[in-house]
Amino acid sequence: QQADRESSGAYDSRVREDFKEMSDLSLDAAGLNCPLPILKTKKILNTMSAGQSLEVIATDPNSLDDFKAFCKASGHTLSSTNQDGEIYRFLIICK
Repeated sequence: QQADRESSGAYDSRVREDFKEMSDLSLDAAGLNCPLPILKTKKILNTMSAGQSLEVIATDPNSLDDFKAFCKASGHTLSSTNQDGEIYRFLIICK
């Protein structure tokens, strides 16, 4: 199930299979710069139930700091992070 798909084709889909299997929804924010990945993430999380998980793919170099700060401020849990080259993957659990 995909919440939003604005794929730039910037990542190999095999890279994200482990996260995809663990998440309820997925957001491809590759190619988007701050603040768009956070804004799109927030919009999707607002539609989700507590305990559901969202996988986010991003390429913004500041993504790690941005998602840490967002989750801390919003109360969502940043369950997992992964970086593969310029591709960042986040697993967020909705509060």
